[in-house]
Formats: sequence, structure tokens, C-alpha cells
Amino acid sequence: MKKLLKIFPVFVALVGTVIICFILFVAFCTPTGADHDRVNSFARTLEQRYSFSAHRTDGRDPSVYTTPSPFGDYISIYGDYSNSEIRTIESVARQIQSNRIEKKKVFLSFYRIELDEQSIYHRTTIK
Repeated sequence: MKKLLKIFPVFVALVGTVIICFILFVAFCTPTGADHDRVNSFARTLEQRYSFSAHRTDGRDPSVYTTPSPFGDYISIYGDYSNSEIRTIESVARQIQSNRIEKKKVFLSFYRIELDEQSIYHRTTIK
């Protein structure tokens, strides 16, 4: 019993440390409202500078989805774009990125079919 009483404070300290580390990890990895605003601002600027709607063959509005992350911003672009159009979009994204104050990576992914992860045909990282 005395051994248990000697070990108990160490056990409590270890459990407490693990819980605190878990809470800090979750807090760091969970996007905040500022993260959402940042990536949405980037996507809106990209849509303003590059006319996505002119390149949709199905006549629908451009589909650009954003996902914020503490490690970078993910932007998914749906539509069938040629290599030259993709290079133009990447160039515009680099220009926008160069003007940003917070330089988080931007991951652009191009998909042929909306909401179909298997239809990805190009992925690039803007640093």
C-alpha cells in the first residue's frame, strides 16, 4: 500500500501531462475563425482575378472549395482545365500569396468531377 501511495502522485502527474498535451494539440490543430477568413479571402481574390466561370463547360458557377488548416490552406478547384489554364491559375495564386502577410502554404488541387476525390488530375503547393 505504501508503494502505491508513493507511485500515485507520479501517475497523476503523468496523466495530467498527457491530458494537457492532448488539449494543446487539439487547440493547435483546430482551425479558428481567422483561419476560415484567411483561406476564404484568398479564394475570393483568386476568383476575382481569374474568371473561373468562363471555363465551366457545364454552365454552372465555378466550384472552388476551401479548407483551412494550421499547416496550410487547401483549395479545391473543380472543372476541366488545360495545362496552360492551370499554370495561369497557379501564377495568379503565387501573386496573391506574395502579397499576403501570413505566409502559410496554399495547396491547390484540381478535380475534373465535383465531390469525387478520385478525379484529381493536378496538385500543387504555393509557398
